[in-house]
Parts: sequence; structure tokens; C-alpha cells
Amino acid sequence: MSKWLDVKTKALKERLGDPAQLPTVTDTIAKTDKRLMERMQSFTAEIRQNSRARLEPLLEQK
Repeated sequence: MSKWLDVKTKALKERLGDPAQLPTVTDTIAKTDKRLMERMQSFTAEIRQNSRARLEPLLEQK
């Protein structure tokens, strides 16, 4: 990575920490999936709430 980023190895190790302590790719993917699902559920709940708020006056008129 140091060659790709044009950063010295020592500086990269200081920035990222010990490579043995970094999470695995599988763990990172699982964490990202979990966060994505939480965001999607939040957006879905917000859309439903907005839809109900917009529909309520129409139902009263009906």
C-alpha cells in the first residue's frame, strides 16, 4: 500500500496501526452490511411515516 499511496512504510504503519489488529475482510464486509441494513430500515421507516402524514388529510376528507 505504501507504494500505491506514495507514503513511507513507517508513516503508513503509524496511521493504520498494527496490521495484526486490523479487522479481516469478512468482518469488515459484515459490519458494512449491518450498517447498510440499518440505514435502509431507517429510510423505509421515514418514508412510511411521511406517507402516512400525507395520506391522513385525504382520508379525513374521504
